[in-house]
Amino acid sequence: MQIFEQGRSTLENAIRALPNGRAGQAWALGFAAAVVVLIWLIVIAPIWSLYARRAEALEMQRRMTVQMSALSDALPGLRRASASSPVKTDFLVKGASAAIASANLEDDVQRASSNANVAMASIENAPAMTVGAHQRIGLRLVFDAPFANAVRFMTELEKSSPAVAIDEVHIEASDDDDVATKAMHIEMTVYAFRHGGTDKPKDAAP
Repeated sequence: MQIFEQGRSTLENAIRALPNGRAGQAWALGFAAAVVVLIWLIVIAPIWSLYARRAEALEMQRRMTVQMSALSDALPGLRRASASSPVKTDFLVKGASAAIASANLEDDVQRASSNANVAMASIENAPAMTVGAHQRIGLRLVFDAPFANAVRFMTELEKSSPAVAIDEVHIEASDDDDVATKAMHIEMTVYAFRHGGTDKPKDAAP
């Protein structure tokens, strides 16, 4: 009880010691401002930051959903365009070896990307695979491009000769500051076949 009385007395003395008049009003305003800032830093700012990150993630997810839906809607038209295109007569990529065939396939990819105004960030060889009497040649592509240009590039590949197959497609929003804001970061693998299976060593000279 005595401790309580001492605490109350100390609080009363502290209150009496507070300045009066304009000085007291200024002190009260400063104290209130400090409390508001403290509440902002401890409570409101973290919640606001979390909300902003969540809103950004939802917006990115919404954009991806719209883009994938547009790609899905475009596929029937691409199939019809492919069906109405002239029949390819050169299905196999030319090249006496996998290295030469891979270089020829890369030339076709660069030509298609140029027509679609798409700049390749990287092109890497995928491991070759023998399938019966043929050898599968692959290229891993990485690029950033607006959605419309990416679709045009895939259409150019569909119309190209030799015949190519597109696989392992990964699409996400680009975080590259050097490209357009609405650009997509795309990774894919392009395959073609050459005749002859595995590379055969040249016969030794007699």
